[in-house]
Amino acid sequence: MHFKRLIFGSFFLGTILWNHQGYGQFSPYVAKILEYRPAPGQFINSAYGCPWASQSLVGGISGMVSLGGFGGYLVVGFDHSIENHPDNPYGVDFTIFGNANVYSSEP
Repeated sequence: MHFKRLIFGSFFLGTILWNHQGYGQFSPYVAKILEYRPAPGQFINSAYGCPWASQSLVGGISGMVSLGGFGGYLVVGFDHSIENHPDNPYGVDFTIFGNANVYSSEP
């Protein structure tokens, strides 16, 4: 009898966790970093320019990286396709937040 309860409890917990993840729903955030290449410039040797700093972008909005000077880039992946859909507010399908640092720009 105890063994049957354990199996049922495990199945029930697994079902709750499966449904809690929202099968068929996608995260609006970055799912993985495919490539990160900062160009020579400011802050590339600090915490924001290290290769592992790009992992702070995965799964949320609190991470940041430095792309260095002209030519730095970051390639990210999502767990879904980003479609050009006319029903999105103001036609915005994808948003990137950045800071140009007006008083500390690259030469």
